[in-house]
Amino acid sequence: MTSSEKLQRWFVEPLRVLKEIPNGDGAFVALSIGCQLCERFYRAKTGTQEVQDGIPFQEEAGRALGVGEDRFKRFWKAFRHGMQHQGSPKTYQQGGIDYKWRISSSYNVVPDEVVIDPTTTVIQIDPWKFAEDMILRFVAEPDVLDDAISHAFGDVYQEN
Repeated sequence: MTSSEKLQRWFVEPLRVLKEIPNGDGAFVALSIGCQLCERFYRAKTGTQEVQDGIPFQEEAGRALGVGEDRFKRFWKAFRHGMQHQGSPKTYQQGGIDYKWRISSSYNVVPDEVVIDPTTTVIQIDPWKFAEDMILRFVAEPDVLDDAISHAFGDVYQEN
C-alpha cells in the first residue's frame, strides 16, 4: 500500500466518519488530526523531523498559512500542545495576555485572533477546514508523505 493510500485510509476516511457524529462532536479529534498532519507536513518540508526545537517548522507553517510565525506559535501552543497532551486546547497566559480558544465550523481554515480586551485574546479556528487543508497539502505534494523517513507510515496488521 502506498503512502497516499494510507493517508486516505488512516486520515481521510476517519475524518469523513467523524464529521457524521451529531453536534460536531468529532471536531476535537479532527483538530488533533489536523495538528498531526500539519506537523508532519512542515517538519518534512523543513527537514526538521529529528529537531527538538520546533522553530523552523513553525516559521514555515506560519508563512505558508499566511498567519506569520508569532500567531502560528500562539495557535500551536494553545491547540496542538493542548490537544496532544491533554485532549483539549489549552488556555494560557503570556506577556500579560490571557489566550483563550474557540472552535466552530463558521471560523476560518487558518487561526484567527480576536482581541476581546487589552488582556484577553481568543484564538479561533475551524477544525474541519484545517484538517482538510492539511490533507489537501499532502494530496498536492504526495512526495512529502515519503519524506518523513523517521516517522514513515508503517503497516498495520490485524489478526482475526
